[in-house]
Amino acid sequence: MECLATKKSRDHRKRFHRDDSCPSDEGSDPPLKKQRSNNAKKSARDSETLEMVLSREEAHKIIKEKLGVEMPDCFYEVWEFCRSLNAEQPLDALKSAGLTLVGPYDILAGRFTGKDLSRASCLRHCRYFYDPPEFQTVLQGNKRTGFHIGYFRDDPDSLPVFLASNKAEEGYHISPQGENLFAAIMLYIAGELKSTGSKDPSKAAALKGISKQLKEWLESSKLDIPLENKTKKMKQRDKKMVCKLFHGAGLVVPLDSNDVGYREVPETPGDLRKMLKSVMAAATDAERMQAFEPTTSAITAWG
Repeated sequence: MECLATKKSRDHRKRFHRDDSCPSDEGSDPPLKKQRSNNAKKSARDSETLEMVLSREEAHKIIKEKLGVEMPDCFYEVWEFCRSLNAEQPLDALKSAGLTLVGPYDILAGRFTGKDLSRASCLRHCRYFYDPPEFQTVLQGNKRTGFHIGYFRDDPDSLPVFLASNKAEEGYHISPQGENLFAAIMLYIAGELKSTGSKDPSKAAALKGISKQLKEWLESSKLDIPLENKTKKMKQRDKKMVCKLFHGAGLVVPLDSNDVGYREVPETPGDLRKMLKSVMAAATDAERMQAFEPTTSAITAWG
């Protein structure tokens, strides 16, 4: 699986992807066109011991500086839970369930400490081809499907509105996965148990084990965290959506001080898909520019 949002430098790859834990840095082709390697390197996480772990205050400062956002409490609480499971390798604490902590968790693990990293490079870290700007990956799952879980924000200056998942190898659809990261993990485990069933008893046992430990940790920590798929806050957000967008997560645009907000696009989703598919299907630059004309005209009209 490769970093597909945009082309990145070899320097970025050396600094961020020593263990191939996130998508790679080279190329920006859609994931389905990527050639998979039959000789995948063994993850360095199996043998590497993290040298240091940043405090919440230190991590908050770096995340705000490099990523431009603030992380919710559940982000840090999941980190503490994972440290309770595996103090030396918290990034791999959920590995038996098929999940790895990535993205801003690499900052918490101290992997970026002392490195002169540009903000652009940090923003591209662990991004997948179909991830919109609102989506911030924090958990990586099945690499074959490109499954990953991330926070979804309506406003970069606000906290996330929910967690969501996407399978980059299968398409752009985004599925809401609860209001907080604990809920997203529990929903993932429930889905995996349902699909695994009695096919893989050892995997089922590992999933149930993580689920039990998570529930016990929440109870002992006395954290009142909703674990349902769709909370009251998420339902309230649904009422504020002005359109669903192709990925299905929806768009929320509040009115400004002049009562100006979202202006509905006259083209139907079907028409937009046809316009964009014609651009993708163009064989030459000349054909591509010609195919862009209806899209350019529409954008001009929308503005």
